[in-house]
Amino acid sequence: MARDKNGIPSQKLNAQIVARWVSSATHPVLLAIPLVLLVSFRAANSWREGLQWGSLYLLLAILGPAVLLMQLARSGWLINPAHARRAERIKPLAISLACLVITVALLQVFEAPPLLQRLALIQLAQAALMTAITPAWQISFHGATSGALATTALLFYGAGAWPLAGLLPLVGWAQVVRGRHTAEQVAAGICLGVVLYTVGLSL
Repeated sequence: MARDKNGIPSQKLNAQIVARWVSSATHPVLLAIPLVLLVSFRAANSWREGLQWGSLYLLLAILGPAVLLMQLARSGWLINPAHARRAERIKPLAISLACLVITVALLQVFEAPPLLQRLALIQLAQAALMTAITPAWQISFHGATSGALATTALLFYGAGAWPLAGLLPLVGWAQVVRGRHTAEQVAAGICLGVVLYTVGLSL
């Protein structure tokens, strides 16, 4: 079997490279963008209105907190969330929870579409549950977000969204190959996302 200069089998090295690419492309922040836009376009009366509400939501709940966490990681106040393990995730998760609470409140103040307000509550519930689980067991955020996206697309757009379900095994494979999670941790994250979004968006 061919090996690289460090003695690592080339097949294993290639799998690591692909898994790293898949993991980066399916980062929860990136998957949250189409997820939020799916909901905002569904909730609004026009594409323009949907884009406006979706942009506001992303700024408050997703992109703003992500930039803040990156800056705090660079300052040394917390560990980069991408490399944090279990208890090390608590600080970034607490900040994310606080931003979601603010988002829920501001969406009510601005009288955002009810469906978008419901999304904020679902994401707050998911973040709270994962924050509670994480110190004891490293449940997969990649799994939870991919499960949420696939579920939302299927609920709103039916059979045409089935290809998105292909994200789930792909995300799981990448996380396991990279050693970030066990298969059980990824499956638990996916199940949490699927259940919360199925229940929350069906009410």
